[in-house]
Amino acid sequence: MVYSSSRASLEKQLGSQFFIKTDFIDDIKQFSDDANAESHPFKVVEEADKPYSEREKRLNEIDNLIKSSTSLSKVTQSIKFGWNDDVTQALNGIVNGEHNFVQCAIDIKTETIILEDKKDVELSNLKENISTVEPRYTIFKMTNGQYIFVYTCPPNSNIKSRMLYSSSATNFPSSIQTAFAINIKKKFETNDPSELTEGHITAELNPTTAGSMTAEIKFNKPRGPANRRRSTTNKNFAVIKVGGAITTSPDLIHSLAVLHKLGLHPIVLHGAGPQLNQKLEDAGVIPDYIDGIRITDAKTLQVARETFLEENLRMCDELEKLGSRARPIPAGVFTASYLDKDKYGFVGKIDKVNKEPIEAAIKAGCLPILTSIAETPDGQLLNVNADVAAGELSKSLEPLKIVYLNEKGGLFHGVTNELIETINLDEEYSDLMKEEWVRYGTKLKLREIKDLLDHLPRSSSVAIISADQLQKELFTDSGAGTLIRRGYKLFKSSSIEEVGVDKLRKVLEEREPEIKSGLKTASEFFSDLKQHPYTIYGDEPLDVVAIVSHPEGETPVLRVFLPSTNGVLNNVVDNIWSQLRKNYRKLFWAARADDELRSWHFEKADGSFTRAGGSLFWYGAQSISEVEQTVKDYENRGRIERSFLPVGPPPAGRRTFMTSARPSVSKAVAMQIRARRGYATEAPKPKKVALIGARGYTGQNLVSLLNAHPHVELVAVSSRELAGKSLQGYDKANVQYEALGPQECAEMEKRADVDAFIMALPNGVCKPFVDAITSARDEKEGKAIGFMVYLVCKFSFYYAFLILNNLELYGREEIKQSTRISNPGCYATNSQLLLAPLLPYLKQGSQPTVFGMSGYSGAGTKTGEKDANGIPVTLPKIDDVALGGACKPYALTDHIHEREAGFHLSRLGAGEINIAFTPVVGPWFQGIVSVASVPLERDMRASDVRKLYEDRYQNEKLVKFVNEVPTIPDISGRHGWIGGGIQVHSKGERVVVVGALDNLLKGAATQCMQNLNIALGLDEYASIPL
Repeated sequence: MVYSSSRASLEKQLGSQFFIKTDFIDDIKQFSDDANAESHPFKVVEEADKPYSEREKRLNEIDNLIKSSTSLSKVTQSIKFGWNDDVTQALNGIVNGEHNFVQCAIDIKTETIILEDKKDVELSNLKENISTVEPRYTIFKMTNGQYIFVYTCPPNSNIKSRMLYSSSATNFPSSIQTAFAINIKKKFETNDPSELTEGHITAELNPTTAGSMTAEIKFNKPRGPANRRRSTTNKNFAVIKVGGAITTSPDLIHSLAVLHKLGLHPIVLHGAGPQLNQKLEDAGVIPDYIDGIRITDAKTLQVARETFLEENLRMCDELEKLGSRARPIPAGVFTASYLDKDKYGFVGKIDKVNKEPIEAAIKAGCLPILTSIAETPDGQLLNVNADVAAGELSKSLEPLKIVYLNEKGGLFHGVTNELIETINLDEEYSDLMKEEWVRYGTKLKLREIKDLLDHLPRSSSVAIISADQLQKELFTDSGAGTLIRRGYKLFKSSSIEEVGVDKLRKVLEEREPEIKSGLKTASEFFSDLKQHPYTIYGDEPLDVVAIVSHPEGETPVLRVFLPSTNGVLNNVVDNIWSQLRKNYRKLFWAARADDELRSWHFEKADGSFTRAGGSLFWYGAQSISEVEQTVKDYENRGRIERSFLPVGPPPAGRRTFMTSARPSVSKAVAMQIRARRGYATEAPKPKKVALIGARGYTGQNLVSLLNAHPHVELVAVSSRELAGKSLQGYDKANVQYEALGPQECAEMEKRADVDAFIMALPNGVCKPFVDAITSARDEKEGKAIGFMVYLVCKFSFYYAFLILNNLELYGREEIKQSTRISNPGCYATNSQLLLAPLLPYLKQGSQPTVFGMSGYSGAGTKTGEKDANGIPVTLPKIDDVALGGACKPYALTDHIHEREAGFHLSRLGAGEINIAFTPVVGPWFQGIVSVASVPLERDMRASDVRKLYEDRYQNEKLVKFVNEVPTIPDISGRHGWIGGGIQVHSKGERVVVVGALDNLLKGAATQCMQNLNIALGLDEYASIPL
């Protein structure tokens, strides 16, 4: 290790111009004694005077980049040194309280860790007791029993010492934790012991807000803002997997160096496949694969380890040469077990990712450079495919970007040899894996990427690009190479209602030219469409919608093809088009001259006819006569507007194509003159809503949903403190806060200013508003019916005059007839959805138990300092800092949601239901997970229990039941409820089920929007992403 790390430095000091060739050899016998042999040093010198071949020139471009570096960071292999008996006694003594300070050194000659000192030291004097001349390891025991480990490496110490200490800085603390009862709370690395002040150590062990943190410790790393997160848990910049063929590519090295100089620390994991294959071939070993996995025997593993080490050091050398600190981490990150020893040999299946070496490298200002070598808990090295390792690493770190670099710059179709720009796995994976050309490494890569993305948020993606495209991918929207993402499944439906009337209406109003311009209404379009059989094609978020009319015995017509910008950029248009080609042997359609996809239409068509600002396209017609006959049929039946058809003027007296449903501009004007109702009067009148109290997190989410609603306008919002200021997050209109009290709301009701009030007020504050509005309505109408006022509010559940509804359990009809609706609480919603299907099987006289954990956003808010616009910032009453990263139970009995859930579950006809509920607040922002333990009246199997849930919630769009245990990342930021993880006790007498929802969405704002939509007679899911 020491010789390897010093080679480049030695070459530089002696003068690299004097060296003809630099090579790595394992045995001096590789140089022949025969002076005429090709491998003899003298022969090498002679050969050097000859002109380079093309292959040598290419290799030389890489070799010439390998220059010098003296950085400590280059030698960080995971080395495990032993220690002597003195160290053992000292560590036993610190555990037994004999002293609180143990300092260790490394004996350079014996490469053994020895005892330097042991004694009692005050924390304030710790820095004075650590050497400022030589590197040292220090273990210190705090007064509260916590241990810290300090690795100091003064810059003036000799290079060999720095390398040896660095190489064991990870393994030594890990080893002593295993061997002794020492749980190290925090590890510190520093160049200067004087920075180890009492204040700094205390701040690191007990994190506070950014404003009160002490200065960060220095370890030769770029300085960032004081509150910058350096954790590699969920704020990583990127994981970059580098193919073995480009590990020393100048483009790659330059791009990584630029990122490092920008203060960014991508985590690089590289393969070495081509180099390994070449070495195995030289050694007479024939590479063998099963399902893309290399069969690894002992010889192959030995060569693989050597190859990975060489490439790892080479890559770090390249980066150091450009002034970027790089830390080789060839081992110590992945813990694995045998994948299948009999089948694959020494091939590992990764069980655990150790982030410590990566975090230490980033904290030291270095780029971590990893290999995919793993090891078993007992130290046996195992080979792991680099794609597999990159996937497991990304699952653990959840980086912002995941990039796979290869020589080709993407995935190419095995038949057409064209670049595949986008792969939507949910839709294309199954068919893609059946392709004959998808095999070996490609199949393994796709399988691993799918497994990776299935574990990450749906918005995550993987880019496969070349090294020269790295900065384009990371810093631009256009990207490069092949983008792989989960995407969405495509659907087809023969019912407008099944897709959603309001959803389709919104798409048509935003994208269909004639409907946008007011020449036609969406209602007219729907009416005309229903005259013949039709099929609607699209993806889940409706980024692309295509509608085909196909009367029996007639040629199908593509009525509309409506993509959004996302649909074009993400290649959904081609996915939908592929579905159309599969379903229709022949298809005709029309597009106007100003269609943004005009060139795309020409590309997809077999033929076209253009006239007067429009084009008729078709595919599948076998002859001109077939096209002529189809056009005549369309003309006679009026199925395509005549202006698009290659025909003459219509005969006298014949009605032109759909004059009433699709008028020309001139006819539209004439109709309006004749008092024809235009688009503006035919569109549904938007419902007007007032939001009373919108300061908290729930209010912010509710405003976001209202902003996206196609048929609801927010016309009033209340806040005394913010009166006169504009509402943030609502851009459909400039709505300003008003100081609205009960009396002002009553006056609004009398004037019929709004169709609904939404009460987003704290508990206990809502009732005066309800009373005032109710009195105003009764005064106006004289009785309790008439113009409806719908209240959707978080209000006490036991007021008899309110309807509190969890729609999935108690139905929608009651909501439609109600004027006062109380939104159920977040915990109560989760508990009710968990328990309802099991109530008929609940053991008589027993009580189900629910344990719930929520993010701290559910613990209430407080007002912070004002922002640049003078608006106070909303802050949580308790946050992760106050919790200290721990969980805190509260309201251990008689929580309001305990009573609420029991009260409403009793309505389901199972008698009086009492539940035992205990809430806990956790150190994350939003999301609730609840575990229900339910005693059963009779034995049941898990499959029986699952069927109960599936039957109960089978038609609910916002309810999903899965096999695995739902977790916070599964539900945070999402609008539905997820249940799963069913386990039945071994005796069959008790079942445990887990449920999760977002407390700010399905537990509050989303459910409120469902209730509001139904009460106003709108689509229940309008504005709610499904």
